[in-house]
Amino acid sequence: MSRLAPRLPIPGLESSLEKYLKSLEPFIEDDNHTRLHLRTLADDFREGLGKKLQARLKDVEKASPTNWLDDRWWIKVAYHTDRSPLLINSNWWLLYKDDPSIPDSVKKNKNERGFTNWQILRAAWLTRGLLHIKSVLDNGEQLPDLSKAARWFGPRANRLFGMTRIPQYDCDELTHVPLPNLTKHIVVFAKSQTFKVDVIDSKGAIQGWENIAKSFQSITDNLGNNLDADVGVMTSDDRDRWTKNREHLKLLSQQNETNLALIESALFAVCLDDYTLPPRRKEHDELDGHMVNIAGGINGNNRWFDKSMSLIVENNGRAGMNGEHSFVEALVPSIVADYTLYENLPKKDSLDIPQKACDFERLRWVLDGALVREAEGANERAKRLLDDSEPSELLFDEYGIDWMKNVAGLAPDAFIQMALQLTWFRNQGYATATYETASTRIFDNGRTETLRTLTSESKRFVESMMSKDVDSDVRYENLLEATKVHSRSMREASTGKAFDRHLLGLRLLLRPGEGHEFFNNKYFKLSSEWKLSTSGLSAGPRFNGTGFGAVYPDGYGINYMAGPHELKFGIESKVSCPKTSTYDFKKDLLKSLREMRAVCESRQTHLKAKL
Repeated sequence: MSRLAPRLPIPGLESSLEKYLKSLEPFIEDDNHTRLHLRTLADDFREGLGKKLQARLKDVEKASPTNWLDDRWWIKVAYHTDRSPLLINSNWWLLYKDDPSIPDSVKKNKNERGFTNWQILRAAWLTRGLLHIKSVLDNGEQLPDLSKAARWFGPRANRLFGMTRIPQYDCDELTHVPLPNLTKHIVVFAKSQTFKVDVIDSKGAIQGWENIAKSFQSITDNLGNNLDADVGVMTSDDRDRWTKNREHLKLLSQQNETNLALIESALFAVCLDDYTLPPRRKEHDELDGHMVNIAGGINGNNRWFDKSMSLIVENNGRAGMNGEHSFVEALVPSIVADYTLYENLPKKDSLDIPQKACDFERLRWVLDGALVREAEGANERAKRLLDDSEPSELLFDEYGIDWMKNVAGLAPDAFIQMALQLTWFRNQGYATATYETASTRIFDNGRTETLRTLTSESKRFVESMMSKDVDSDVRYENLLEATKVHSRSMREASTGKAFDRHLLGLRLLLRPGEGHEFFNNKYFKLSSEWKLSTSGLSAGPRFNGTGFGAVYPDGYGINYMAGPHELKFGIESKVSCPKTSTYDFKKDLLKSLREMRAVCESRQTHLKAKL
């Protein structure tokens, strides 16, 4: 990002402690003894160890090139030291809307195996779109409608091309992506076989989309029966296990090492699936099958989960994107993907693809019995992980942000967050710590901050909605107050005035033998158990859905898109948890959205009556 961007500030210690104590109020309620005890802990921390840690943090800030949090800690602490599989746990997914140029007869294909011409054409068209965006960014140009976001968007989006997470023991790392990135190839997966495709010629020109399509067609037509074991499925394993297997791959053969280098340097991955995944149950929507496939495919096959962007296309033309999360939030690749959907496939009289294919190469693996068994084991572990994941999308078209602003008179994001608070309570019977992603991208190298949605005001609103004895006017006033508090918290979080990242920085500067009950009491932990983890994207008119996995096994992960007249909620929970159900949450959320509309419209009716 430009050096003109301000540096991420370090909040005052007293300010952060006061905001933290206030965030505990929904958990403490009327327990004055606990309130006094927590106040005493905070005061003692502020005057003693906290003061030392604050001074150390200021020293870190002075030594940081751009940003005290992101330069030193964030990717490592939030992502790279986590040993869990990327599949479901960390990667995000985006579901594209269907291309209207593809005939309905092709879209309705549900059970037939094999690759199709329309699939090949759409994959090539979307690939060409991604390459065009890279070219625009390389030339320092702005994408349409992004002039205000150019400062933060460009540098992040440009490094998506070629970015790969590399497994390492204890802590992963990212590939170095130079700017401009002169890499000329992508990696293509078909039936879990691996291909390098040169999509940029020796002069730096992007290959025509029909030339790319010819390459894809040649790949899928000539796979043969001599198939390698699925090496990519091992990227779905826990990180230390994948590290061990990756090292073994490299030691077995120079060819394997070369293959890994080509995959990890590729601009992005294209996954061509020879099937269309149906929903798990007949009563579920077709969209659920689409979501499961983009999230993880069939048992993690035909994927490379370490890549920052993987374009996935099923044989009926359904498409989407899956990506590794650590380098950048999903908002950036979602904007990139959205631009590839601006134009539909050209109408074609013939599906013949006579053009010359781009140069491509099959990457063969040298495997021993141990690695074949590891791939089989990874496949089984991916199956268990995916079987336990229950993702689904709620498409709500009864109103959107225009109604929230113009009729309800409320801030849309705050309104949506209150709907989620009400839904959680209805679904679980208690209030829980809730995480919403707030962006700090106005700062140099800024990423995110925590917005704690659960507040005394949000809890009061929820309780009034759940009580039969509270009238609509009171409910609306509670909703209004809760949304005001939420909007104020969002402004503070986005401008470096929140406290969660600050307290994290202080905690990371503790030295051996140092500690304080301030960090170790149960409320510190309880207030950051994000059983409801949420994040909003753009309006997403060209997307059918989006999502990420729940942070806790007894929680929900919710990614939403709010448009002028519709809302989309990607919801994920775990099948193995008897307390949660994605489909029950969808029903409860639908009820919450309708009840909140009734409250707001009742308020408007009363106001008109008074006039």
